[in-house]
Amino acid sequence: MKTSLHPDPLSLVAELHCQIAKGVIAIDPSPVYWESGVYSIVDCVFSSQTRHEAVVLPMLRERLAARSQMEDHVSLRCSDFLADIDSIELNREDNRFDAYGKAVLNLQVLGGRRKVEVCYEIASFFADRSLETMTDMQRLGERELLSLILGPLQKKVRGIGPALARYLAILLGVESETQPDVMVLRVIRGLSDWQPRLTEKRDMEMVKAVLEHVAMDRDTTPARLENALWRHASQV
Repeated sequence: MKTSLHPDPLSLVAELHCQIAKGVIAIDPSPVYWESGVYSIVDCVFSSQTRHEAVVLPMLRERLAARSQMEDHVSLRCSDFLADIDSIELNREDNRFDAYGKAVLNLQVLGGRRKVEVCYEIASFFADRSLETMTDMQRLGERELLSLILGPLQKKVRGIGPALARYLAILLGVESETQPDVMVLRVIRGLSDWQPRLTEKRDMEMVKAVLEHVAMDRDTTPARLENALWRHASQV
């Protein structure tokens, strides 16, 4: 029977290590880091429900990078991306998001809308706050940037749920912070008889401490480990 009593945290650390060693939980060994916030935004949105290496990376490295002034660079601004979408040539059948999807990205949808449109709204969110480049965003600091993404941005942009919001935060450099959700707790619950609760501060502090401990041992970051747990939970 599952219990709410706190287990020995070292036993959770050992069991999580065991699951990783067996290959049950896989941490991305070679994460992609972009220089610009624009590429991070597009990567995040277009990674949803598609193959990253086969679909997303070629789209970014070949088609988006081929656009004039749209190479991945620290100086690339969200406003540059917005202007590029606004400048796309239209025909009678297409709006700007359909046209840009056909010409540059693709026509996949998220939350019932073109992923291009979701990217446009996220880029607009940051541009409106004068957070144009990766440098601007990271200047906020990890906690403030994470709060901005998980709070106002997630509420404003339809289609961005907690998982994608956290992934965006990781791509923008928030690597030390974790925000375990029900998916992550599902994995933790499977490691022992413990039943951690999202509403209990002490439970969440222990989960975060376990993630931080294992991440340090594995030479990765808490955010990357949390993402690995979330991906595992979503597949079982």
